[in-house]
Amino acid sequence: MMKQSHTVGIEINPKLLGVLLTEQVGNTLRVFCFYVNGSVSQFNVPADENHESQRELFSALNVEPTCTSVIQDVAVQGRIYVQSDNQRRLYTLLNTPGNRLPLNADIGNLPWEPIWQSKEMEVLQCRLTDGTEPGFALRYRINESEDIRQMKKTNLFTNAISPPKKVPHRWLHLNIGIMLLAVALLVAGTCYYTFKGKRLAARSVPAIHTNETKPAAQASDSYFLLYNHQISGPFPAKTIADMDAAGLFSPDTMCRAYRSTVWVKLATAFPARSQTH
Repeated sequence: MMKQSHTVGIEINPKLLGVLLTEQVGNTLRVFCFYVNGSVSQFNVPADENHESQRELFSALNVEPTCTSVIQDVAVQGRIYVQSDNQRRLYTLLNTPGNRLPLNADIGNLPWEPIWQSKEMEVLQCRLTDGTEPGFALRYRINESEDIRQMKKTNLFTNAISPPKKVPHRWLHLNIGIMLLAVALLVAGTCYYTFKGKRLAARSVPAIHTNETKPAAQASDSYFLLYNHQISGPFPAKTIADMDAAGLFSPDTMCRAYRSTVWVKLATAFPARSQTH
């Protein structure tokens, strides 16, 4: 079984620090670091034996010896004053590489999660759903006099309102649905009639050429003729009889009545004419 290790010392490079927060709770000194590359670290150390290290670190950052926190401008993307529940809160949005947190009036409505807290300040983390790196912000309450003094000192935009998001009109979805349905019906109809036309073309047989003219009206005594896998007609019974009498048909010629589906030999349908040959 591997023996558990114990850290006996940590050195922090002040040149890479963007934010340094410390808080003493009893005999414990809590430390939070935000680096200019967007990474964070936090740990606890015994307060008594680390006061000198704390003073040296803040001295390297050129702040007053009595300070317990420092925020470097290089790590700040912007500051937003938010009114919420009759209280003013200041959000310091940190410049985190790889994240796209919006610097606008909706900053207080983002899904923030506290990852470090002290009596004066919270460190918040926000993870968006688009897979970008998490963003960080510092939040603490400010009183009215401090608020007015800070707002006068800085050239900030006041009473900001984010533009409303454009919501598609409800009829837009209906129109798109109707359009897609119409296109689908058109495509389906085109495919059906194309396929049907190919089947009819495959089944149809060119008519035999005769000197007879097809009658304009298809009378009930008309007949179709079938010879050598070719269909022609319909022709009136009298025309067929005259053609048969003239010897224009082969003995293998078949015929069927105009309203019938049964093919029979021409000699069967016209026995009198065939017997005269």
